Amino acid sequence: MPAPRTGGCPEARLRKVLRPFHWSREIPTFKRFQSRWESLDRGSYRTLNDEEPLENALELPRVHMVTFLQTVLHDGSNPREDYDELLRLCLLFLGGSEGQIRFRAPGAYHQARWMAKAIYAVKMTLFADQLELPACIQRGLRQVVLFVSLLYIKHWHEALIPEYAPKNDLELLQALNEYSDKEVGAEGTRSLSRHLWYLSEDLIALAFFDDRVEDGEKKRMLENLVRPASKKALKRLEGKGLRVTNTTTLSGFVTSRSKRLFELLTDRKDHPQNLLADEALKNRVRALKVVNDSAERAITLIKQFAGAVKDEGQRQYLLRVVKHHCSEVPKRTKAACSASSF
Repeated sequence: MPAPRTGGCPEARLRKVLRPFHWSREIPTFKRFQSRWESLDRGSYRTLNDEEPLENALELPRVHMVTFLQTVLHDGSNPREDYDELLRLCLLFLGGSEGQIRFRAPGAYHQARWMAKAIYAVKMTLFADQLELPACIQRGLRQVVLFVSLLYIKHWHEALIPEYAPKNDLELLQALNEYSDKEVGAEGTRSLSRHLWYLSEDLIALAFFDDRVEDGEKKRMLENLVRPASKKALKRLEGKGLRVTNTTTLSGFVTSRSKRLFELLTDRKDHPQNLLADEALKNRVRALKVVNDSAERAITLIKQFAGAVKDEGQRQYLLRVVKHHCSEVPKRTKAACSASSF
């Protein structure tokens, strides 16, 4: 089983650019914005398209990300409202939304993960002209919002897809190398370099099941399965000394050790080339958990309900009931709860 992937949580990557907000339980800047929400003219906001002229380095990634966000929002695959909200806010900031926009009131942030802070950052950037924020705060917010909306949102949204992990991690490293804000790019590279499980010799094999990887590259990956493995088996690629350029390829990480993933996931002894069409194997790969969300939800669950009852047997029964309810009602919406048989 792959190690938990932290690719869905860029909080560490944003710490440096969010220093003005003192990454604490109470963020005064966010709190003031929350208190002023009702007085804002929510029909008057400023997007990246309103900047004249828009920097050349931003235009091409803006167009690509607008297309991506419009596609994923159209398929309606987001299980949670906050996920959907962040995607829509990023699309609006990039100038890709059409029609009337309905903003949700700012919610809790003091115990939330990075996503609530990202949502706050986008909203405050949209309404910055009405907030009279200090220049340093505006610059910090803009750094965060540009990083999230132009670069990170795609990789965050696809972090749950196991077979996408190697290609996405490599492309994110390459994009960070070319990112126009060198300070943010360097900080993101340092952080991501501590989480490169999917560019290791073992887990790079997940890319064999990624339909986005070209056939020619998969052929080179298969050819490299005869390369000698490194002497030291690494749980993840060590970021120290790592040099990724635009010419770095997935096949360059493949060695004979990469065959081990096939051995772990299937009893068939065929050559990996013959296993790539195995639907059962594909389904096993797609069922892998490659993010740490499951562990985080389990910890949250036990914290919320551990003290609800004193009897240990009843406590375990309660946790099973709550877990089952969460699986039956994956969308935390009033409509989904009303339609549930619970």
